[in-house]
Amino acid sequence: MHNNGFRHRVLFLLTVSISTAICLLSLLNANLVSANVTSLANKTEILQKPQSMLTTGDLSLLPAGIQIVNEGINKTGGNLTDGLPDSKVDPETVSDNALLASIFATDLSNRLNQSASLLEITAELPQVRNTSFANLLNQTLGTLHGVPQHIDTEKRMLAKNILSSKDSDLFEVFYLMPNGDMYMIEPYSTQETLTANNYAFRDYFQGTVRYNDTYLGNAITTTAASGIREAVMAVPVFSLDDNATLAGVWAGGIDFGRINQELQAFKLDERNKRVVYVDSNGEKISDSDSLLSNKFESFGKLNSFKNAVRGEAGYGIETANGKKTIITYHPVNAFHNTWAVLVIEPFVSP
Repeated sequence: MHNNGFRHRVLFLLTVSISTAICLLSLLNANLVSANVTSLANKTEILQKPQSMLTTGDLSLLPAGIQIVNEGINKTGGNLTDGLPDSKVDPETVSDNALLASIFATDLSNRLNQSASLLEITAELPQVRNTSFANLLNQTLGTLHGVPQHIDTEKRMLAKNILSSKDSDLFEVFYLMPNGDMYMIEPYSTQETLTANNYAFRDYFQGTVRYNDTYLGNAITTTAASGIREAVMAVPVFSLDDNATLAGVWAGGIDFGRINQELQAFKLDERNKRVVYVDSNGEKISDSDSLLSNKFESFGKLNSFKNAVRGEAGYGIETANGKKTIITYHPVNAFHNTWAVLVIEPFVSP
């Protein structure tokens, strides 16, 4: 059944996400005025775009991506219904799940932009661009997995400030040399437990170097002793000497646990719905189901996922985990990568 109250709850999530992002960027602006950061206004403008819809409650003012999803359903939905005619699909379920997928996709996009902004703004600062202690790696890389804890304290303090912000989705911040060698990571306790010293093999490092631009990596298992799952946002850092030569990569690990908690706060399971975020390989990033959020899952074989990473939005009826389900999907395009939001609900024929 159509439920306006539920829609308002979902819209509230988007309101909170955008508001916290804008507040965080405002805080950074206050702290970094002396650094003459010029890109902040552009970043804030991006995060403020959906605000008129949120303050008025007028769904006709939804961002373009949310309006387009309905067109995507009409164009692609019938192709994924396992031979079932569209008349077998409850239109109210399709409409509700399409709105849900669109709003969560917008929220995830805003979160990723927020994390990128934190890293991009700080990557312009001299304390990040300065690598005068890099020669110490010749003696310390093999034993300390980077420079010692008391070295380059300005860079470490900046990383700690990013992590300590209550609005940050990052749980670690680190700096890699142009060859991929680890220079430092905060928290330092994580650096102490690393099992690798060079990260040139990681997709986020290769993507950043290839595009000379901010790059969003896919889900990986960290090489720290914790072995937790993460995705990394990486930003190129350019030399203080010519502002063109790559001096390193400034990066942050995205906290899946934080996103899981916020998804689960909506108690979507009570409505027999499940929302998952997946990377471009189909691997799960976050899950609204608390019982499954720590379980590794791949959705890469689903046609719904394949359509989403091609930039399409729509729905389909597919068999997942042995059960027939209706899956509504929406792409999340961010930093040379495409993730997807999937809304999964058991299929019940009207």
